[in-house]
Amino acid sequence: MYTLFLACTLITTFCYGKTNEYSLSSYELQLEIADLKHQIRTFEIDMQLMEEKSPEFIDCKALQSRIQMQENTIDKLSSEVKILKKDIQQLLEHLNKVNTQLITHEKGLQNVSELKNTLAELLKKIHASTTKTRVKSYKVQAGDSLEKIARLHHVSVEALKANNKLIRDTIFPGQELQIPHDTK
Repeated sequence: MYTLFLACTLITTFCYGKTNEYSLSSYELQLEIADLKHQIRTFEIDMQLMEEKSPEFIDCKALQSRIQMQENTIDKLSSEVKILKKDIQQLLEHLNKVNTQLITHEKGLQNVSELKNTLAELLKKIHASTTKTRVKSYKVQAGDSLEKIARLHHVSVEALKANNKLIRDTIFPGQELQIPHDTK
């Protein structure tokens, strides 16, 4: 319908406009009308092709609105990406500081471990040297008993037996007994 109206408008404008400007011969008029018919047909074909390609009416304002919304979303995401990049950079710097501190602490722990081992060795040496000096030797006399020797040196009978690997309470004069340090 629209194409027919347009065609009539073109013919009317062309014919009236041309006849007012100058007079044409009938042959020239027929050529002009044929040209106009050809243009109308071309226009109709173009319109049909356009209608087949886009059967729905496109709302340009809605499309522009959607485009604008997408552009706004892109802008927001871009700014968020910039913020995230900045945050990541700060986190990486902090991570480097923490790694440096961790390495320092690991070296400190290694030094502490070495000191602990050194102290353990020193304690063993100190303990060995004090144990030697604390253990006394006693030569059993006639009339001695384990109870008497234990009371004299302030140790228990059990400790005296254990230190000398005795199974019974029997001891003999001249026997050497190792007296442990004071356990009472």
